[in-house]
Amino acid sequence: MSKLLSLCPWVIIALFPVQSAFSFNRIYVNVNNPTPGTGTSWATAYNDLSAAIAAGNQADTFWVAQGTYLPTATTDRTIAFSPKPSQVIYGGFIGTEVLLSQRNWKTNVTILSGDIGTSGIASDNSYNVVRIINATVDGVTIRDGQGDYGFPALTANQYNTGAGVSLYADASASAVAAIVAAIVANCTFTNNYAIYGAGLGVLGITSGSAQPYLATKVSKCIFIGNTANTAGGAISVTYEGACWGNDYTDNSIFIGNTVTSGQGSVIANILDGTTTAHRPWMDNVVFWANGENLAYNSLANGATGGPYIEFAIVWRNGAKYGASNFSDANITWHDSDIYVDDAGLPANNINSDPQFVDASNYDFHVAPCSPVIDATILTAVGSSTTDYGGNPRVVNTVDMGIYESTKTISTAPTASLQYFCQNMDATPLVATGDNLLWYTAATGGTGSSTAPTPVTTASGYLYYYVTQTTAGACESDRTMVTAYVRAQPAAPVVTDVAYCRYATASALTATGTDLKWYTAETGGTALSTAPVPATTVIGVSYYYVSQTVGCESDRAPLQVLVNGIPAGPAVSDVTYCIGSTAAPLTATGSNLLWYTTSTGGTGSATAPTPSTAVNGTTTYYVTQNPGCESSRSALTVTIGSQATPPIVNDFTYCQNVAAPALTASGTNLLWYTSATGGTGTSVAPAVNTGTLGTTYYWVTQQDAGGCESERSELSVTILAQAQPPVVSDLDYCLNQSVPQLTATGTNLKWYTVATGGTGSSTAPIPVTLSVGSTTYYVSQTTGCESDRAALTVTVTTSTSPVVTPLTLCQYSSATSLTAEGTNLLWYTAATGGTGSSTAPIPSTLVTGSTTYYVSQTDGCESARAPMTVTVKQSPIADFTTSGGCAGTPMTVTLVPAESKTAFYTWNFYNAVSVSGDDPGPYQVLWHDPGAYTVLLMAYDGQCETKVEKVVSVGVAPEIQVTPSAGMYCINDTVTLRASGASTYEWSPATNLSAVTGAGILATFRGDATYTVTGTDAGGCVGTAEVHLNQSPDCKIYYMLPTAFSPNGDGKNDVFRAKTSDLPVVFVMRVYNRVGQLVFESHDVNTGWAGMQKGQQAALGAYVYMISAVTSEGKHIEQSGSVVLTR
Repeated sequence: MSKLLSLCPWVIIALFPVQSAFSFNRIYVNVNNPTPGTGTSWATAYNDLSAAIAAGNQADTFWVAQGTYLPTATTDRTIAFSPKPSQVIYGGFIGTEVLLSQRNWKTNVTILSGDIGTSGIASDNSYNVVRIINATVDGVTIRDGQGDYGFPALTANQYNTGAGVSLYADASASAVAAIVAAIVANCTFTNNYAIYGAGLGVLGITSGSAQPYLATKVSKCIFIGNTANTAGGAISVTYEGACWGNDYTDNSIFIGNTVTSGQGSVIANILDGTTTAHRPWMDNVVFWANGENLAYNSLANGATGGPYIEFAIVWRNGAKYGASNFSDANITWHDSDIYVDDAGLPANNINSDPQFVDASNYDFHVAPCSPVIDATILTAVGSSTTDYGGNPRVVNTVDMGIYESTKTISTAPTASLQYFCQNMDATPLVATGDNLLWYTAATGGTGSSTAPTPVTTASGYLYYYVTQTTAGACESDRTMVTAYVRAQPAAPVVTDVAYCRYATASALTATGTDLKWYTAETGGTALSTAPVPATTVIGVSYYYVSQTVGCESDRAPLQVLVNGIPAGPAVSDVTYCIGSTAAPLTATGSNLLWYTTSTGGTGSATAPTPSTAVNGTTTYYVTQNPGCESSRSALTVTIGSQATPPIVNDFTYCQNVAAPALTASGTNLLWYTSATGGTGTSVAPAVNTGTLGTTYYWVTQQDAGGCESERSELSVTILAQAQPPVVSDLDYCLNQSVPQLTATGTNLKWYTVATGGTGSSTAPIPVTLSVGSTTYYVSQTTGCESDRAALTVTVTTSTSPVVTPLTLCQYSSATSLTAEGTNLLWYTAATGGTGSSTAPIPSTLVTGSTTYYVSQTDGCESARAPMTVTVKQSPIADFTTSGGCAGTPMTVTLVPAESKTAFYTWNFYNAVSVSGDDPGPYQVLWHDPGAYTVLLMAYDGQCETKVEKVVSVGVAPEIQVTPSAGMYCINDTVTLRASGASTYEWSPATNLSAVTGAGILATFRGDATYTVTGTDAGGCVGTAEVHLNQSPDCKIYYMLPTAFSPNGDGKNDVFRAKTSDLPVVFVMRVYNRVGQLVFESHDVNTGWAGMQKGQQAALGAYVYMISAVTSEGKHIEQSGSVVLTR
């Protein structure tokens, strides 16, 4: 479909029918106006938009202030905002503006909501929020529509299509084609749900020859968070039969729309038998974070066409869209930026990050250098001359997305030929420019801000590419940068050298040009001169040398070998005690030479003999010479003095207590049993604690040189053991609070076992939580700790008393509780609290169960026994009465009507008659007025309830009404008044000002009879009638409708006059808005069927004129206007 064809419907929409019979009015609406009026100003603004629409004429405009508007105050879900043809609804006003340009729909939000019924409950919301036929909605938020009529059935209908905005035409029963169109601009669709087209739904239906034409124009709108069950989360177009039309959307945003069980999260095109190919057209739109299956196309019974989406941005965070979104050949994606794997990208589209400014906050402006700028093939303005922000659309070529931007391209950077040497470390390439990006190819790939370093393994030319980005401009074209790698020369010729350790070496040499010496095979910096090898370390070392002929060669390795000297001879240090005899020194080696200094001097082949006359340390030195003299080995001779005696302590132990071996502070101890003589042992003697008294021991130590000290003396004393403390066994009751244990003794220690463990000076507190015996142990210490004395603690208890659960009736008298036991104590809790010897008396005021607790005391108090007292509800019984006039049965009804009580007993005392079955209702009759007693007894097998009431029987009132009859003319107002009762109700309600009250007004439209029903204070009822008849002297009028709809449905299809008179002369003429005669009739029974020259007349307002002579010879002239709709 051509772009020109896609614009045709807006010519049609521009020709929405305009009424010549009316002036075009501006009507003000403000939901917050506490004193609504006729809507001619903000001060008199309507506060109900639906009422304003109904009161307005075709082609009126509505200025609607901010706030939330509901289509109805009732719960009728079929009611929607339904503007009349050519009406325009503008939202976004504060309520003070005088110019349309002063409104701001983004700040002053006008909400048209379908949230009728219970607020926040979607299931009772309106099926459609707005229903448009040839009207415009601009600058409002449309939300909370719930188009689920008939679900789970999925057949498209008016109430399950277009929950936000519905455009609907059904020509199934008509041979006349309908033309319906809608313009929606600057609107937000959100939180709408429908089976088809949650935001906007177009539905055309025909099964005959009529071909309805449907057209929509959606511009600068946001569809966010709408959900469809089957198709079209945001928009759906459904044509059934020979429908046709155009649907165009531009400069709009689609965010987070979904389909729960079908396809087309954004748009669906469903055609069944449509004779004309239909392509919903979408230009310059943004799809952001919508569900999978973005667009859906369904063709049946020869239908053709499919959505045409161009200049769009289809994007989201996270995973790319699946290729299946774009595989339908009948759905065209053109000149768009689509977030999909390249394998699934449709032809003539791109897949590049659009560089949104802040998509997460719904700012879909793009960065100055976004790839979507100037990215389409369109170089002239299309159907929309401005973008989403109202700016001119074309700058160079049309951009993708909702905004038009300007892109400035930077000039390309400059670069010269750059030289490198083969196999040498290269430096990064350079170019002249700002914010450079480097590439390895002339096109494609991703640029790097890091300049590349050429690879120099092979000689020859290498090619790179670079761009620059100057301030305020976009990336430039790529400049080619050439690098030339020169060939590498051969390495110089070298000869290895060898040295002895510590020999003097000379500078290294090699054969070559412009030599460079290195200490590493690769890397590093060349030495300033040829190196002189070091000979201080034995081994092999390498030096490297290159020559430079244009480029530097590889490095030639040169080996330097340093041979080592022999190691010094092996020696061992020697220690003597002062005054002992020494031997000549020895070492392991050949050709030994002895020195007295570490360096210098002359060596001697004779080994020296150390002197032991003075304590101290002397160092001697020795070398060996198996060809070359070795280094000198140091040998230390130590002359030690006598060691100091070890430090000892005396020991005291208790008799028969295990004691450790003796100890002393010293090194290499030797133990003796006498002060002098004997042989010492390194094993410390064991102490025998079996015999009381004191024993003496002696000990020496040896220093590191083996010199022994004098002997130190220590004593061991064995003391006698103390007697165990005196204890008494104890008896306690279960859970009794008890003090710490006690015993008679000194320095007591308490234990939980007879032997072993660690004693505590803190006496334990016995635990009485369970029945049984526990033994504790205690000792005393008077010098030595005694044996442990055993103390037994026994815990006993009593049995709980015997109790029996008790059941009482509510409100009955209760007695004190009882239980079987001795010395009972009563409690209100299972634990804690203070028991009472007085048994409690249960309360029967409240139903339910209460648990009491009781113990008995037989030596010890027993555990508490729970006793449950249940208060059973007495049977619920009550009754109501209705009626109660003398001679008329009174209805007596049991409350509740479905009581579960088993037995009822009624007593109506002196009633004339009683009819009905237990438990009721009963019909009870009294002949005379007065007060009568009714008694109800209810019994459920345990408990009984008595209800007694006095009922009043009254007399039926006698109703008087004025006038009771009369003669009137058409449109006369008659005041009807009734008396004799307290309240009144009139019927039928036709032409009455009210249906209740003692005085009402009746508008006479013809012969009528009214009945008034009066009810007195006692509820008794009486009636009276009023008869109104037409006077023969009244003026005759012709009654005509203000609108008719010739659509063939059998309802209001013909515009004709209605009168009770048969005129002798009658002429009715109908004119269109330009004054042309479209219909004329001379028969009062012949009306206009909406045709003009054999064709359907245009929708809109028409003027009629009637000239007639009545049957009584009176001349009548009458005129007015009528609106033609379909």
